[in-house]
Amino acid sequence: NMKKFDISDLQEIQPWGGEPFLYWKDMKKLFEYFDKPGLTWYISTNGSTLHKKHIDFFKRLKSHVSIGISHDGPGQEELRGEEIFDKPRVREVLKSIKDVDNVSWSVNTVVTKANYNVFEMSEFFYDIFKGLDSISTPWHYQVGRLYTDALEVDHHYSQSDELILSGNELKQFGKLHRQFLNAIANAPMNY
Repeated sequence: NMKKFDISDLQEIQPWGGEPFLYWKDMKKLFEYFDKPGLTWYISTNGSTLHKKHIDFFKRLKSHVSIGISHDGPGQEELRGEEIFDKPRVREVLKSIKDVDNVSWSVNTVVTKANYNVFEMSEFFYDIFKGLDSISTPWHYQVGRLYTDALEVDHHYSQSDELILSGNELKQFGKLHRQFLNAIANAPMNY
């Protein structure tokens, strides 16, 4: 005997995956089923499969849609291999979002050995956002961590391990981060 879930207080849904927009037909069904005022959808994407048809669909929803683009700033091509902000289609889609009341976007960066200079990243994204007429777009970042299985303490993920900040890079990041936070506090319009 299964009980139904009470979703009357549901406030946020986050479709994740490898790339959520690859499952657009299924996603549309979910959006239509759960759509209601006060609900927020957060979609994590690399942005490569983002099309105008998605934004056109979102415009019709009662819910808010927040698109989080995973991007590593100046380290993007080294780490992920594709610069999505160079794609005219993606640029046009992102530019169009500013005219849609219930859709927003942001950028999410994982700080690693390949991209820990927050000043360079900030300048990189400022230029991107300025070129897209989206200067108020949020940029979020977090320091990459090595995840290990609690039962296998000695287990390392070789690909991740080599990117994780440690030693001198971690100290340098700490120093840069303090300087960056100080710069923001003293000149908020520059960063």
